[in-house]
Amino acid sequence: MSTLSAYILDFLKEHQEVDVVDFGKFYMKNSGAKVVSENNNILPPAKEIGLNFNTKTLNNGFAEFVASKDGLMYHEAMSLLRKTTDSWISEAQEKGSCKINDLGSLVFTEGEMSFQGERTEDSSPDFFGLEEINLEELKRGESAEIVEKDSFGKTILWTFLIAVPVA
Repeated sequence: MSTLSAYILDFLKEHQEVDVVDFGKFYMKNSGAKVVSENNNILPPAKEIGLNFNTKTLNNGFAEFVASKDGLMYHEAMSLLRKTTDSWISEAQEKGSCKINDLGSLVFTEGEMSFQGERTEDSSPDFFGLEEINLEELKRGESAEIVEKDSFGKTILWTFLIAVPVA
């Protein structure tokens, strides 16, 4: 059986939100470009996972999804969901936080639960295929070499395109 967090991520990518019974609603949201000072990178805009934490969530359509994926009975899937989410909540309350694979971290501070979602790796057409920028490479001038090679290749191409019709 795959992990519950992987099922949540799959469901999110397909439907943009998922209600997890007795836990809350995960959803996808747009996240702007982000500067990561630890490794001197600029991350492009992306989708980020959010959570409205609510232990009174009743929608159980996701349990049907889990049951169909794992070949479980509906009540077994509901039991699995509750058991897993209860362990996430317990760990967050005991240790202060709980890392949920591929989704983010559930954080318990001052009697309140919060969620710090992860950015997804899927490239969305909304963000025009922008890539991560490494500022260290820019400082070393490696990108200048790439531009020089690129412009030399373009010069040869244009020379060829002009010479053929003239000849």
